[in-house]
Order: sequence, then C-alpha cells, then structure tokens
Amino acid sequence: MKRALALITLLLLLQPVHSVYEGDRKTPGISIEDPIIKPEEIEPGDQVDLWFKVFNIGSSKACNVVLEIVPKYPFSVEGKRKSELGDLEVGGLGIAHFRLRVDSEARSGLYEIELRAKFLDEIGRKRETYKRIQIPVLGKAEIEVHAKSDTIKIGEEGEIEILVKNSGSGIAKNTKISILSRPIQEQMIMGPQIPLTPQTMEMAKQPTAIQAVSREEMMKEMAFSVAKIQPMSLQPETGGETTQYPVSILGASEVYLGNLSPGESAIARFRLYASQNAIPGAYILPIRVDYEEEVEQIEGSISVSEISDTLSFRKYITKTKNLIESRSKEFFIGIKVMGKISVSIGNVLTTPREIRPGNRNVVVDIEIQNSGDERVEDLEIEILPKHPFSLAQSSERYLGVLRSGEYRIVSFSLDISEDATEGEHEIPLILKFRDPYGEIHEERRSAKVVIRGKPVIKVVGSEVVPEARPGKKSELRIEVKNVGTEEGESVLVRALKKAEQPFDFEVKSDYIGNLLPGEKGTAVLVFEVKEGARAKEYLLTVEIRVVGDTEKGDYNVYTFEDKVPIKISLETRERKERVVPLLVVIVFILIALALLFSMKFRKSTG
Repeated sequence: MKRALALITLLLLLQPVHSVYEGDRKTPGISIEDPIIKPEEIEPGDQVDLWFKVFNIGSSKACNVVLEIVPKYPFSVEGKRKSELGDLEVGGLGIAHFRLRVDSEARSGLYEIELRAKFLDEIGRKRETYKRIQIPVLGKAEIEVHAKSDTIKIGEEGEIEILVKNSGSGIAKNTKISILSRPIQEQMIMGPQIPLTPQTMEMAKQPTAIQAVSREEMMKEMAFSVAKIQPMSLQPETGGETTQYPVSILGASEVYLGNLSPGESAIARFRLYASQNAIPGAYILPIRVDYEEEVEQIEGSISVSEISDTLSFRKYITKTKNLIESRSKEFFIGIKVMGKISVSIGNVLTTPREIRPGNRNVVVDIEIQNSGDERVEDLEIEILPKHPFSLAQSSERYLGVLRSGEYRIVSFSLDISEDATEGEHEIPLILKFRDPYGEIHEERRSAKVVIRGKPVIKVVGSEVVPEARPGKKSELRIEVKNVGTEEGESVLVRALKKAEQPFDFEVKSDYIGNLLPGEKGTAVLVFEVKEGARAKEYLLTVEIRVVGDTEKGDYNVYTFEDKVPIKISLETRERKERVVPLLVVIVFILIALALLFSMKFRKSTG
C-alpha cells in the first residue's frame, strides 16, 4: 500500500504529443509513463534510480528513439543523461534508466525534472515530445537546543533563554518546547564517579552558548539514570512558597514556537526562581521539543482509511495532501545557580597600634573575607595609597583561592606624612578575582585607618633685648605655639649654635611646660656677643622638644627645629670714632674750596 501511495505522489504533466495522423499519413507517437523510483521516500543526499517506460502509441514506427533527462536543483545526474532505445514499432516498449543524486542540503519540497524524447518518423523527419514530472524530497528536521542565557542567582528571579534551531533539511511544524521537571542539582542524578561539572556542560568556558545534551548522549556517555527524573508539578503547592524547592519554575512551562524551516531558529523564555536555601552549582533542566514532520506528499484523492494508524492526516486547500508524523526529542540543559559573590574587608589593624603623622614603616594588616556563597579564585589585592599615606614596600598581594566563609590577612607597609590630619582615613584597594564559572571580577574597596593627633610646636615670634652688641649680653625671647591637635607636655626650647656664629649662650635652653592646642609660650635664652663680631643678622637654629598627651596614651617625644634671627649692632662710641675723622675731612674740603673761590674772585676784579 505504501509503495502505491508513493507512486501516486508523482505529478504527471504529460504534454500533448504530435498527432497520430497527419491527414492520411501515419505517424509515430511516443508516450512516457510515470517512472518507478527507488527509494520510494527520497531524502537529501540520497542516490535515486528512475526507470521510465516509453511506448510508441502512434501508427508507424519511431526510429532512433532517445530519451534525455534534464534535472534541476537539487538533482544531478550520475552517469549518462541520455538513453538510446533504438527503433520502436507500433505498440513497442522501451525502458530507460537514469541515476540521480539529491543535494545533501536540499529542503523538503516538490522538485521538477524534465524528460525529452527525440526520434525520427519513417521518412526521416525529426520528432520530439517532452514531459515534466515532480519528485518529492522529504528532508528531515534536526532539532538542536542551546542555552542563550543560563544563570540565575540565589534569592532572585531569573530568565533563561533557550534557542531551538532546526539544523536539518525538513520543516518542523507546530514546534513547542516544554520543561519536564524542576531543575535538578547534578549530585542528585549523577553517579559519584562521573560528576556533571560545569566544564562537562561547557558552562565555565562558554557561559552564553551551552550545547544541550540529548537523552541518548547522556545515557551513553554519562550513565544517566532516566528513572530518577520523575514528572512533578513545576509550580509551588497552593499556599506554599517557592522557597520549599531550591529552584522553581514561575509561569508557563511550555512555549509554542510555530513552524521552523531548515536553518531557522526561535527563542523560548522561561522564568525561574532560586530560593535562599538553594545550593550554588550546576543544575540540570530536562526539556522536550515536540514537532510534526511531513513524511509524504500525495497528489490527488486519498481516503483516510488508507493512511497508517501511526500517522495523522491534515488536509489543505490545494490538491496536495500531506502526511505528517508527530515527533519529540528530549534534552538536558545545563543551568547555573549562582550564589552571592562577595569579597569584603574585615578588621584593619596597624603596628604600632596607634599611628600618628610622620610615622614610618607602619604595618597595616587587612582582613580579606569571602562573605559570599561561592568560592573565588586567583584573588589579588592591590593597595593604592593616597595622601597622607605612601608605600614603603610593594603594592600587590596574591591570595589564590578563598572559599566561602574563609578569610586571609594581607599586610602592607606604609609611611605617614608629617602633615597628616587627625581622624579616619581611607586607603583604596582593588580586589581582582575569578568566580567558579570563569568570570573575572574587579572590585574597589577601602580599608579605614585612624590617625591620631600629636602636638606640633612652631616658633611664631622672637625678640633680642637689649640690642645685641659685641661684648654685651642679651636675652633672646622666643615665642612658640602648639599648632597641633593634641596637648604638648614638657615643652623645651634649646639653642643649637653653630661654631662659626659669634656668640656664646649663658642660658642655652628654657622649659616652657604644657601647651594646649592653639596655646602660646615663651622661652628666654641668654647669650653674649663676642668682641670683634661683625654687625649683621645671624640665623640661630633652635630645637623644640615636646612629649605627647600622656592621658591619651601618647608617650612619644616629638622634636621640631626652627630658626630665629639675631641681629648684632656696633657700640655708640665706635660710631663716634668713625664719624669725627669723616667730619674733619669734610670741613677741610669745604675750606679748600672757599679759598680757591676767593682767589679766583680777586683776579677777576683786579
């Protein structure tokens, strides 16, 4: 019966042949019958054999009959294109055989082939007739499934996209995709010796283009037990919450995609929810793609009773009737359930415990915590100190793997500038790491460090009383001020005279006492100018020592240096001794000028 149906599928377009009689003259007439075709169902890439019966239905002999086949895409001839049948008497029969090859990329459809019969009548005139037939090629739909987006996060809703592609040569009609059960964690369905890792599912290296694994492949290569996946309700139970299942399906679990022609694809979207108690890792999502595929095309009338019980029948408006068969294919899509990925800064300790402006080689210990649900790999910490901090050593540390809940301590050595202000300061950090799925992260954090205050004593004024002169004693009164942020205790001012400076100190240092921030104090030093000292201004270096605020635990001794001017002037008698000779010279010059003028005046009048 099936062979008969296949033969009916051929559309016969027999063109009128030359008339059997032309007036009273007898002429030959050639008729090309429908071919016998092997195989009956032709698929892309097949080799096809065709046998044609050629009859002489005319009233005289047909001489030198040649039947030529003229194929069109997707057919090509293998072997001869022409078959020589010789002479055919009236009612005679000849059989022509041709072998064709169907292109492997051919799509389903009816394709045309032309036959041309050429011959001579009894008086040698050329005659020709032709026929066109249509041969059905039934390509097969091949369904592929890929995950376009495959990641959901714990405690969040997420959308996964599944691309369904027809990579075959037939049409997949009325295609739909269904989720068969909730996503199942890999440990629940795989044997202990062959775990389904993210690498097995191509999740780590190709997070946005994961090839689905068919049921057959899974069973053959990974010893998957299909019996462990049982159909279940995809939605939470009435009155329940999605958190009772690690991963639940939200909304529809089936998407209709329509017809998929060869090479065509469509995307199905499903919403999933990962509960707070879900375990991060790879999950398996069982899905099924259902579609209908055309298996035969019939031209002409046909009754439903003639069709096999395994086939369904659909009638279209045209004369062509299609027999279609329902098919389905199951896949396992790998999806990732990602926990929170978080690397944070914990405690920050310094050595010394309290740091102050001007400290050098301060060791800063920073606690790096994995406060997320996933491990991180290739963890690197880079410190980017800014004022008032500067690096005393290298700026990078490598920690490697840090599992969830673990912490490590990284240490950096820093210098604190002298003008650092009291209070909390942030030290910028860059954290670089890779998550379990291969994604690289770079995050900015900061470590907070408190800089304590300290007293800062500055010279704000000075005075020499009386005026400094060679051989005389004077007082140097130095006014200082605490411009720091902490009380200074036991402030002491001391002169640091250079050997070449022409004065000696009788009182070289003076104790001021405690100075609160902003408070001033005066130190008095006594010195004597050496004889013969040159009259000019000298800069004296003074050292200021102060103890920190011990009530705040600051027992440090701070030392500051500053400069004060000392101007030496000459004695008054020395000035007179220098002025009198000068006056005598001036008077002598004036007298000489007067006598010279008087002599010239007398000559002019005489």
